[in-house]
Amino acid sequence: MLRFYFFWIIFPFFSLLSQTVEEKVESIPLGERHLIEAFFNILLFKEAGAYVLFGDKPSAFVVYFEAEKESKRMVLEVTSRYGDVLKRIRSENWQLRRGWESWKKYRHLFPCHHWILEERPMPDRQGVEIFLLHKYNFIKTVEENIADFQTVLSPALTGEELLNQYKTKNYSLFNLLHKHHALLGILLGFGKRNSWLFYNRDRCYADPHTHNLTLRHTPSRGFQTLAQERYYYDHHLVPSFAQKRWKCFQLLYPPYFLADPNTSETEQLQKSYLEQRRYIHRAYQRETFLVATLRRLCES
Repeated sequence: MLRFYFFWIIFPFFSLLSQTVEEKVESIPLGERHLIEAFFNILLFKEAGAYVLFGDKPSAFVVYFEAEKESKRMVLEVTSRYGDVLKRIRSENWQLRRGWESWKKYRHLFPCHHWILEERPMPDRQGVEIFLLHKYNFIKTVEENIADFQTVLSPALTGEELLNQYKTKNYSLFNLLHKHHALLGILLGFGKRNSWLFYNRDRCYADPHTHNLTLRHTPSRGFQTLAQERYYYDHHLVPSFAQKRWKCFQLLYPPYFLADPNTSETEQLQKSYLEQRRYIHRAYQRETFLVATLRRLCES
């Protein structure tokens, strides 16, 4: 009798293991399957998460506002004269929120081994931040820039320790990084120099809408005045991929960030991401978007 009960307890477990990714996807009700697909489409294709899933980008993230705060927040951020833009933003926020809710119901079917895909409350508690992290590339990036992370966070910090903090604490990654934009940029795969240029740029502009940054009243080393420093940033930080080249990125955007185009770091990042983009396109040519995504996410 005990053997009989034991069989019926463990049978569903082994049945689940024997299912293919396609069968697991088909088992999700069609409406929720579409919501999950829309969520991953935004995270992977619009917010460059595909470069985390198939490339060497350490992390990517999306943010959505909770239902009761959505309308008020959107109206504050986009005025009525931009009605079409407002509708698109609201629609995308709805897709992220509903898609994430659906994903949480079925993610037990698709256990992640190399990646972390988790939600955290945003620092202002106005919404939810969802990060996709590649564990190995996350640790590797921290260790390659360990002096920066130890100077800002802790002299004894390691990449593995920072990853464990993210896994065990209900803090946003930005909060764990002490709201430091340079460290966040490095972990988003934007490059060390580019990330620090962005960090310094924001602190020499007296803009009240820059997320309550601590502004500087003296120029950084190498500049005689703040005006000279501002001029440098205005003429040396440009989008990572020129606008004229965006027509070929209609479905899969390249990682978008401000960069100094005249450095070997930026040139190498551009070359690397374009190569990864070709690989990602090939990965999605073989099967449907959701199956290819979840198959990769479940790789052991």
